[in-house]
Amino acid sequence: MHQILIKLADGSEKTETIYNIDDYPYGSLVKSRKVLSRNRKNVIADPATFDIETTTIAIPKRNRKKNEAKYERVFGFMYLWAVDYQHNVCMGRRFEELIEFYKRLVKTLRVNINKHLVIYVHNLAFEFQFIRDFFEWESVFAKDEREVLKAVTVDGLEFRCSYYLTNMSLQKACENARNCLHYKRDGEKFDYNKIRTPSTVLSDYELEYQFCDVEGLLEVVEDYLVDDDLLTIPLTSTGFVRRDCRNAMRKNPENRDLFRRCEIDEDTYKLLQEEKRGGNTHANRNIVGQILRNVKSNDVASSYPFQMCCRYFPVSAFTRYGIPADFSEFADLLSENCCLFRVEFENFKLKPEVPVPYVSVHKLNTHSAGQVVYNGRLLYSKLCSMTLNEIDFKIIAGQYTWDNIYLSDVYIAEKGELPQELKDVIIDYFTRKTMLKGVEGREYEYGWSKRKINAIFGMTFTDPVRDEIIISDGEELGKGTWKKEKNNVEEQLHKYYTSRNSFLPIQWGNWVTAHAREWLQRMIDESGENTLYCDTDCDQTQNMPDGWLDELNAEAIRLAEKYGAYADRDGKRYYMGVYESEKDKDRFRTWGAKKYAFEDAKGLHITVAGVGKKKGADYLKNHGGLEAFEPGFIWPDQNSGGGTDAYWNDDGINYVIINGERILSGANVGILSSSYTLGESGIFNEKANFDLLF
Repeated sequence: MHQILIKLADGSEKTETIYNIDDYPYGSLVKSRKVLSRNRKNVIADPATFDIETTTIAIPKRNRKKNEAKYERVFGFMYLWAVDYQHNVCMGRRFEELIEFYKRLVKTLRVNINKHLVIYVHNLAFEFQFIRDFFEWESVFAKDEREVLKAVTVDGLEFRCSYYLTNMSLQKACENARNCLHYKRDGEKFDYNKIRTPSTVLSDYELEYQFCDVEGLLEVVEDYLVDDDLLTIPLTSTGFVRRDCRNAMRKNPENRDLFRRCEIDEDTYKLLQEEKRGGNTHANRNIVGQILRNVKSNDVASSYPFQMCCRYFPVSAFTRYGIPADFSEFADLLSENCCLFRVEFENFKLKPEVPVPYVSVHKLNTHSAGQVVYNGRLLYSKLCSMTLNEIDFKIIAGQYTWDNIYLSDVYIAEKGELPQELKDVIIDYFTRKTMLKGVEGREYEYGWSKRKINAIFGMTFTDPVRDEIIISDGEELGKGTWKKEKNNVEEQLHKYYTSRNSFLPIQWGNWVTAHAREWLQRMIDESGENTLYCDTDCDQTQNMPDGWLDELNAEAIRLAEKYGAYADRDGKRYYMGVYESEKDKDRFRTWGAKKYAFEDAKGLHITVAGVGKKKGADYLKNHGGLEAFEPGFIWPDQNSGGGTDAYWNDDGINYVIINGERILSGANVGILSSSYTLGESGIFNEKANFDLLF
């Protein structure tokens, strides 16, 4: 037993007890082992949390040749573990202790395969890699290779991933919880590069760091259990929204008929996957690298919810149409129907005045020689093909010219609105968020409402057709290698559309994002060359006159009024879909998609994919600021905002010798700090080549 003094989030201090496996208060747990039962599933009512700390060893490669890997081997091993049950934290240093502790906990709580103990882990993929060899697994559920959501042992230990539940880092989850006092500790004070073994004497801060990881997480989970229990709580954050929407849709039997009418076949599914695309994120190709002053951010209010409430969607199955006889017939088809089609263009060329090209190279079905590409966007191609819907085509027709066009695989569906019951949920989320914003003492509820409305889109974009993820190789489940096995697409589609739990036609997600891209494009077209950078629902502009968004907002308000996509508060009406100008930036600089930095009244900020926002901005500020934000700038390590590299090892149970200490280990993952170098994406040469076309 060890006691440490911990400063809590409310500013107070508390002496906390850390138990070992021998002095843990097993007896007190017996009195409160309440069991929840539903549909033949039984779980202990109280959850546990679990976390490990690891050390990574990197063995340099001798006589390394050019372009060879830097290391002979990189591996990790555990030096500290912690389990928190009913706010009693047990810590140990070795797997032998961990296994023994779980055996005692299972016996005390009478856990078995028919009565589970739920254990939350924040980023279960990481911990599972270390523990997988030490347990016998009944089932392992993963989204993708190594992305474990839930894993159940034959003894009834049910590990769940709390990251997918919250969709936030543990630090953010703690900050957004109502009653969390044990915030995750500052990682900047924790030396991740230090070699620690099970026999390393740990400081009180190192113990506090681990204590708060499990105690803070338990407080976060308990916040979620105010409105749920361990049998009703979803596995993922989107699950809360999905449940609300499913229950609402079931109120009207006609929604089930609509869903079944929208069933698609494999051919349509392939077209949808080819057309599927997220938000439009890009930089004005003419201003890349320039330091620009007095920049405004123009955001669309609740863009995705607005599209769902106020725009049209496919409300029937897609049927093959054939090839239109001429462009006039094709134009009528596009205006009257939801369309999916493959199209091939000859001499496809961006109009010179267009600042933000729309077509992404990675969405092309075929490539041809002689293409001109700018930061991943197509400027010119002698011949190219892509899969589009009618909204994509409208945007492309406004940006590009071509000599010839060839259509194939044309499918159409009826246009219609989403069910009112679904819209009502969205409007309710928006209303709650609006009413709670800025209200003292209601911060948690506001955050929860905001997360729910943001998750609406994720629900529509979920793909029910998945590869089967297997972690076995003729061995025990969970102890082999990861594999993907292709499932039958037609069977999975039919299973999805006949399931009583399914209620969202998968094609709706494609139209949500397409409408959002078109709505953003309206703003880009209005601002023209004054658009500097765009991202999904935001357009950064310069030198635009007052009132330039008035006409666009008038249309947004008209649609929002028509469909009830608004909320009233304190005599003011707040609309979805309106364009809002805010967040002035004193200076701004971008090098392409997800590569920009700016200064405002609060200091220097960066958004660079692969670089931590706060650490990265601080490092840039101390090493030249916005002027130094150029291709070649390096964030040297994790502490400066750089990332990490993961080295996965499926070794099986073994012993490693570290500094003369024999340590039991198994499958593991080594984590090394990595640098990030800002790149220019080949912008200038490609731009020059494009200029030669005119």
